[in-house]
Amino acid sequence: METITKFKAIDGREFKDEADCIKHEACILGLKTLFASLPAKPKDDGCSFANGGGYIQHDAHKFRFVQDMFYAMACKYHKGLEQHLYDSYGFWRTLDDSGSPFYGFGQRLLNTDNKTYREYGQGYYKINPDKVTGGKLN
Repeated sequence: METITKFKAIDGREFKDEADCIKHEACILGLKTLFASLPAKPKDDGCSFANGGGYIQHDAHKFRFVQDMFYAMACKYHKGLEQHLYDSYGFWRTLDDSGSPFYGFGQRLLNTDNKTYREYGQGYYKINPDKVTGGKLN
C-alpha cells in the first residue's frame, strides 16, 4: 500500500503538487477580484437572465479594462497562450480543454457585445438582441 497526498483548491479541483494548487487558488482569487469590478450578475430567478430576461449594461472603459487584464492574466498563467490571442477559437478551446479557471470566468466576456457593452445571459442573445424580453437589469 502506498500513501498519497492531494491538495484541494477552493473550487474543488484536486492537485498532486501543493505549489500548483496554490498557483491555481491565487489565479481564482485574482479573477474574482477582477470581475468584482463589473456589475453583479442577477441572482437566479428561474433562469430569467439566461433565457433573455434582460441584459447588464457595462461601462465601456471598465469592461475594456477587465477584458484586457483577463487576457493578460490568462497568457501569464498559460504559457504559449499568447499565440492564440487573435485566434478566438484557439484561445477559448485551449482554456476549455485545459480545465482552466479562466474559461468559466471568461463566459461573461463572451456573452457581452463589444459594441454596446451589453452582457446577456447566453451567447444566443448577444447574436439576437431583438429576442431579449427584458430591459436593463442594473
